[in-house]
Amino acid sequence: MKALLKTTTLSVFLLIFVVGMVSCTTETEQSDIVIQNRTENYIHVTLFPIAELLRGEGFYLKCFGCGGSNSTSFTLPPNEGISWDWDELIFFTPDLNITPHALVSQVFDSIHIRTDNDLLIRFTHENVVGFSENIFSENATWEFRIYEGHLKPQDVVKHHQHIFVISSDRIVANNP
Repeated sequence: MKALLKTTTLSVFLLIFVVGMVSCTTETEQSDIVIQNRTENYIHVTLFPIAELLRGEGFYLKCFGCGGSNSTSFTLPPNEGISWDWDELIFFTPDLNITPHALVSQVFDSIHIRTDNDLLIRFTHENVVGFSENIFSENATWEFRIYEGHLKPQDVVKHHQHIFVISSDRIVANNP
């Protein structure tokens, strides 16, 4: 009888715990800006964020109002199949209605990319050098994907990722 009572009590406790965990699950959504390397070379990216986002030498806030920071310089390896190493999240916001070019325009003054064979791509609000499209332009081509990430088992983040692809066929041949 005592064993049955202990088993029943334990079962009820586990049920309450599981229901409590499920009811405490939180889901947030964010819009991400990602740069992806689909070339056969390493690319070296230098970001120039607006002054308000700078945090010490070589770092900037990775979202408005958050405490995390990213480096203003990073290297992406070549695209050698499916990998998470060949793209980089450069900024995110909880605002799902903002367009990617508008967000990039609010966050960065310019973005420079250098390839291993010394080709330079330079994006600014006014123009682009060395690439067929400007990341700051309303007409820029972006890929889109959604995936869910988990900060903790009960905290789900739904990422709406806008991906700006750096590919060899979009690098301008007469690059200085």
